[in-house]
Amino acid sequence: MRQTKKVGKVLLTMFLCISIFLLNGCAHSKEAVAALAQGEHTEQESDLISEESAEIPGEGQAGDGASEAPSEENIGKGESGTSGEGEAGENSSEAFSEKDSKEGSSETPTEGESQESASEDNENDDAITLEHQEENFTHLATVHLVAAGDDLLHETVINGGLKEDGTYDYSCFFSNLLDVFENADIAAINQETIMGGAEKGYSGYPRFNSPDAIAEAIYKAGFDVVLQANNHTLDMGISGLTHAISVWKQYPSITLLGVNETKEQYERIQTVTRNGITIAMLSYTYGFNGNILPSKDYYMANTLNRDKMKEDIKKAKELSDFVIVFPHWGTEYVYEPDSSEKSLAQFFADQGVDLVIGGHPHVLQTAEWLTGENGNQTFVYYSLGNYISSMNYTDRMLGGLADVVIAKDGEKTYLESVHIIPIVTHYERGVESNFGVYRLSDYTEEMAKKHYIYGTSRGSDFSVSKMWELTNQIVGEWVE
Repeated sequence: MRQTKKVGKVLLTMFLCISIFLLNGCAHSKEAVAALAQGEHTEQESDLISEESAEIPGEGQAGDGASEAPSEENIGKGESGTSGEGEAGENSSEAFSEKDSKEGSSETPTEGESQESASEDNENDDAITLEHQEENFTHLATVHLVAAGDDLLHETVINGGLKEDGTYDYSCFFSNLLDVFENADIAAINQETIMGGAEKGYSGYPRFNSPDAIAEAIYKAGFDVVLQANNHTLDMGISGLTHAISVWKQYPSITLLGVNETKEQYERIQTVTRNGITIAMLSYTYGFNGNILPSKDYYMANTLNRDKMKEDIKKAKELSDFVIVFPHWGTEYVYEPDSSEKSLAQFFADQGVDLVIGGHPHVLQTAEWLTGENGNQTFVYYSLGNYISSMNYTDRMLGGLADVVIAKDGEKTYLESVHIIPIVTHYERGVESNFGVYRLSDYTEEMAKKHYIYGTSRGSDFSVSKMWELTNQIVGEWVE
């Protein structure tokens, strides 16, 4: 009996212990559930979860061939941690988002959730790809360049700027086209006549000497580049050229081409940078109207020497995105380029020059694309004619402005557009000559009837309609 009681007490004790254990277990389980609902777990549950997860690749731990989710540092470097090569491409759709790297993939989605997740992933992939494209998109930079032809100051033209007080003001030569020059990123002009100094006396053809005031007018009109290498460069000798250079130095914002004060400048390539595009510019002349450049002063003016030009162009290509050559060449008063122009133009194309803008013939000449020996494209304006002059013939009153847009897209720089703006020199008889230059599109027949050459033997055909006829005949394809 004592044994029975003893056994009964033991059984009762065991029952009570089991009950207490079960009650404690339920309470503990409730606490565990509550803790998990709050995103927490005890050390015991953590061990249990780790053991269970270790048996299922992809749930809390990477499977075969996969490593841990990438750190923020690795993501920044483009390393995925999952690629067999250790890095993902720039456009990889497997790149981890911030959400992926923090949350991982701890649950196996249902079929519906898989489709929704896949849709979201596709949208994220598209967003990543678009973001990458936007980051790598290179903004198209452009430079708008305008170039004028020969600024040719005959005696009549010189006197057109003379004021009552004996000073000269040539702003009227540019006032009607200020919007063109000021709005261009780069405006260039060929100063055909030399400023040799007042002490030598001002003069027109055949040995020109122009007042310094023309430089001031060019500067105020908004020009950035001036060409001074032409057949009249030495009209007033070396001293005249030296004076002209000293005048241009008063306008440091103007890049002077074709003439040089020192040997160092002779070897230097002039560049102009606008909107992130660097443009190299070179200028040469065929000669100096029989005047000889002394051997000791060889560096003071650039001539059309192929060996030197080849060397210059090579250096220019290394220093810039785009190369322009301004040659003074050709045969006067003919509308088609002569054989020497054609040969030199192809030479420039073969050297990789991008744009050629010629002068000297005093009339418009044709323009065209050429293909260089390396397959490159070069555009050539053979002649822009006169910007201003008093050559009393209809075709010499007609000129043009080269109007181009240079574009840069990444590493590629090219001509986006090429045009020509026809212009006309206007002046009248009498004390008030009313010199000016107009767009041909703004010029009227009423204005033409007031022109100095209207009704003369040399200008018997002078009219707006005739000038449009010539324009269309010579450069109609390129008229803007």
